Amino acid sequence: MKEKRIGLAGLRFSSNRAYGGEGDIQILAEDIKRNGLINPVTVKPFFPEEVVAGQTAYEVIAGRRRVQAVTMLGWKDVPCRILDGDEVGRAGEIAGSENINRLSMHPLDEAAVFQLLVENGRPIEELSKQYDRPASAIWQRIQLLGLSDDIKAMFRDGCFSLHAAAMLKSLDEKGQQAFSEKFKGSPYVKEKKEIPISDIRSFISGRLNNKLYKFIIVKECRACRKRTFYNDKELFPELQYAEDSCLDSECYLKRWNAVITAKIKNLKKALPAHDGAAVLAVDGKIKKWLVKNPVFGGTTYEIRSAGYDETTDKPGENDVPCIRIELTWQEELKAGIEYWKHQTASSGKQESGFAPFVKMLNLPENEAAAAVKAFEANKDKLDQWDVVRKVKEKTFWRLMEERAKQPPSVDEVAMYLRNNVLDGIDTKIFKLFTGDDYSESGILKMANLPLEKLFFVMAAMKYRENHFPSLKDIDKNEWNEFLSWLGIMRNAVKKLYQEEIRALMPPPGKEAPPGTGAKAKKK
Repeated sequence: MKEKRIGLAGLRFSSNRAYGGEGDIQILAEDIKRNGLINPVTVKPFFPEEVVAGQTAYEVIAGRRRVQAVTMLGWKDVPCRILDGDEVGRAGEIAGSENINRLSMHPLDEAAVFQLLVENGRPIEELSKQYDRPASAIWQRIQLLGLSDDIKAMFRDGCFSLHAAAMLKSLDEKGQQAFSEKFKGSPYVKEKKEIPISDIRSFISGRLNNKLYKFIIVKECRACRKRTFYNDKELFPELQYAEDSCLDSECYLKRWNAVITAKIKNLKKALPAHDGAAVLAVDGKIKKWLVKNPVFGGTTYEIRSAGYDETTDKPGENDVPCIRIELTWQEELKAGIEYWKHQTASSGKQESGFAPFVKMLNLPENEAAAAVKAFEANKDKLDQWDVVRKVKEKTFWRLMEERAKQPPSVDEVAMYLRNNVLDGIDTKIFKLFTGDDYSESGILKMANLPLEKLFFVMAAMKYRENHFPSLKDIDKNEWNEFLSWLGIMRNAVKKLYQEEIRALMPPPGKEAPPGTGAKAKKK
């Protein structure tokens, strides 16, 4: 294969098939004008009876759109790779290799290019037209550069998809670090396999996630490109019903501040007697958006995590006025004036949430106080719920490791069957496949069955009538696990359905016996 520039007048196409619309070619032409022609056109010699006088004609194998674009730019010739020898016979294969198997840039590489163009003064709206992509998609690519190095490495290794990367970008630096620590040593990352999207969503839901609640969104948010646009089908069809989040945490926090300030202002205006209230009782969902001592409307507030039993609308002698703000299950922000019950004049300091765990250690009083203090100093990394989870998790696995070293027993087979297989089973199926009535002795007999028979019975008890294709769907050519297990064809099932329908069909002209009709049943 050799390369040279060939006059456009000497190029021919094998058919009149169009490749892309006029706008598509215009975009390509603008890109070539700005950055040059990166990939030469691939051609082979053309030998018809008529050729252009004084020129050798060539047939374009790959690059029709490039030829159309440079023609639009007014070029007279174009760089070409010319097939020769046995390459001519493999022209179709070579065209397929170039046009079909060309790999797209990785989103992170695209992000770097877009970032460079923006830094050089190119507006995103202009890039949107040039590259035929929504402005939100270009902005989202650029945002990917804010991912940590560890998460970028996972992304390049195929451990999660583009939409998952966009969701992870909504985490702050600590959140991304926590994600890396959690998944870096997992089998998915080690084997370069995709982490289940459900695991990623579950992780993000427990971290900082700038969800765009309806009460947060203002006019400017609707057209803002600093959004994930998770519900944009064109960008992420597999997430068309997922949540839309804000990628600008600073702006997002300002919106929360504005919303809560407005709620407090309206409440105090309606109830002047509570103008001095300086305690906010909030639920956990809202607390994560607030700093330790937030300022709303010029007043510094103390934040308290409040359950329904910690505030009251009928104050006691020492209860303190507070403003309760909560996120309802309908995702509406609700605010009301109440009283904080636990903050009394004589109550003093509340017990630390770590105190109950330290008490379990039976330490001397001074050592216990020091241990609680140490926990409190590290609660940004380890809160009381982390203690509960980690203690249970580590204890569980220590005991499981010990149990794994011990031999199995028939009792454990019976326990598994009772707890995981036989709960809510059809007792008729149990007797049909085991020969015993469903009882404690029947379960123990089942535990002693040969392995093949045991799993045969367990497979049978997995199925019910609703696993059959319905009468309406019996003719649909869809695979059915139950029919496959039974080893029966759909047509055979259809015949059995027909037999049962005939058996239930009343003889012609015969009326239903008195007292069995619809009217009788209503009585």
